[in-house]
Amino acid sequence: MENIHRRPSGKRPKKKRFRGNQFMKVCPHTHVAERRDTKKFDLKINKNVCVSLAERDNRRIFTSRKRSLASSFEARRAKKIKKTKEIELIKQQKSISYDPGAF
Repeated sequence: MENIHRRPSGKRPKKKRFRGNQFMKVCPHTHVAERRDTKKFDLKINKNVCVSLAERDNRRIFTSRKRSLASSFEARRAKKIKKTKEIELIKQQKSISYDPGAF
């Protein structure tokens, strides 16, 4: 009896998986193709989930735009430099206390 699930190459066909993207979950009412997929796989999207995903997406966009500003870049750079200086100072203080004759 021949196996109908095998391809002529001898490999098994890949399993079909559905991965709904975040954009589809945020805007299920505007895109017909995505809506068709959700109906096809019997997926139901809660309105509260849509709202929270939209808020998360807006927050992500806001932070990415904020980080792209030059002032924000300089502030992060200054913060990083300050932190590295503090770490170096702590390392120096620790190394001084372990020098011979320190006590």
